[in-house]
Amino acid sequence: MVRLLSRGRPASRLEAEARIALAYQRVFTGSPNSEDQGIVLVDFANFTGFYRVTPPESGNRDTMVFNEGMRTAYGRIFQYLRMSDVEVLSLEVAARQTAAGISGLAPDQPED
Repeated sequence: MVRLLSRGRPASRLEAEARIALAYQRVFTGSPNSEDQGIVLVDFANFTGFYRVTPPESGNRDTMVFNEGMRTAYGRIFQYLRMSDVEVLSLEVAARQTAAGISGLAPDQPED
């Protein structure tokens, strides 16, 4: 698995977005490599909030229902993947690091 936006890190957010777009295009047109697949899985896990939890005390039922729906979309894809335990853990770590980096909760360069 790859860490989204880490090694060979693009110089700008625009370049990063272009790389993510290219990975999605390759995955859905049938010509991806394993790096493209990893980028898409990490980005989609981050986008859907698959590894995040909406606290019940947030008080907003609509937000909780929406967030659960987002996570379900990723879960649907994930259920059909055949990955080793190491690959699953790597994906989870990459998605969490990406989310933390985007939210500003982690340094720009994840530790190796």
